[in-house]
Amino acid sequence: MKKSLLLLAVVVICVSMLASFTLIGCKTAAVATTAAAETTAAAATTAAAATTAAAETTAATANTLPADTLFGVVLHISSAFANTIGRGAMAAAKDYGATKVEIVIPSKMEATEQIALFDAMVSKGAKGILTVAAAAGAWTVPINNAVDKGVIVCTGNVGDTASKQAIYSGISGYADGLILGQAIMDDPNAPKKGKVIIGDPIPGLPVLNGRVKGVTEILSKNPDFEIVGPLDCGQSPDATYAWLEGVYSANPDMVMLVGSSFLEPGAADQFKRKNKDAKFYVCGYDLEPNELQGVKDGTINITVGQGPYLQGYLPMMAIFENLLKGNPLAKGWANTGEEVVTLANIDEFVIRENDPAVEYDFYKKVIEENYKPIWEKITPFSEFVD
Repeated sequence: MKKSLLLLAVVVICVSMLASFTLIGCKTAAVATTAAAETTAAAATTAAAATTAAAETTAATANTLPADTLFGVVLHISSAFANTIGRGAMAAAKDYGATKVEIVIPSKMEATEQIALFDAMVSKGAKGILTVAAAAGAWTVPINNAVDKGVIVCTGNVGDTASKQAIYSGISGYADGLILGQAIMDDPNAPKKGKVIIGDPIPGLPVLNGRVKGVTEILSKNPDFEIVGPLDCGQSPDATYAWLEGVYSANPDMVMLVGSSFLEPGAADQFKRKNKDAKFYVCGYDLEPNELQGVKDGTINITVGQGPYLQGYLPMMAIFENLLKGNPLAKGWANTGEEVVTLANIDEFVIRENDPAVEYDFYKKVIEENYKPIWEKITPFSEFVD
């Protein structure tokens, strides 16, 4: 993957609440009966106020955690995409006045190291953790162990529906594939016959399997396409670039490269800039900076965004609503949806993805209109299809 990096970001937001109490004294009346009545009324008022104050104090105690409460975000890779998940998570922390949030990232995309970071976050006493469960079958036990210890665990981008996670915030891989496939079929500039190469950086990962299944289902409707793959393209930009060189050498007649991640279109952008005679059509996923530039320059034809900002914000929102505000814990699937990016609409995405203020304002409106209250905007896991 990209240059090894271990990032630890800590945001500490302390909120102090000041309570003031006003004591009201009663004047002594000349008439004993009036004084007695006023004393009785004052006593009743004081008692009622005390009861109300006690109830409010109990509620505040139940729904407010100490100022040094730790929340964690355990990402899977250092990349522009993962950084966007992190920005979404930190925006939620700011909006909810979360006291302390730590973001950690493994030095490479590798489940053992990432899970070790997750377990360490649990050991440090985090009350809520967002993680990206980017390894098929590896996350069920660590997530369940954390939940059994009283930690709220949510996932973004890649979930584990077999675990005790609270919510998964992301897309359906199968729906993602159907959308990309249809976008290709609808593009008048896309090839209508020839060899189509499909890449897959993590064979066996359900969300990528779903993408491959969906896009293949749509493209197979055209009998003039010869679909090759999915082929293992490697899990780093360098590995994927080397893979593409070999694929193109063996298939110089290929008319299309379909990626199931950001790696394949990123490699194709680099390859086509170096090899001007390479004219194959390119499509894939995510809104990495080089992909957006590739769409603008014509080296990439279609890329599909999956809302990484929301994949960070919504899980943390679910945690904070429950632990900081005392609202019901959201459980299920928060669908972040897809955004199809082509030359026709590229400029609006370039602006949003490169300006944090525009990004924040855009998603604030999306969240207000579609995801509040979060515990009522969740789809059951039974409706989720990888």
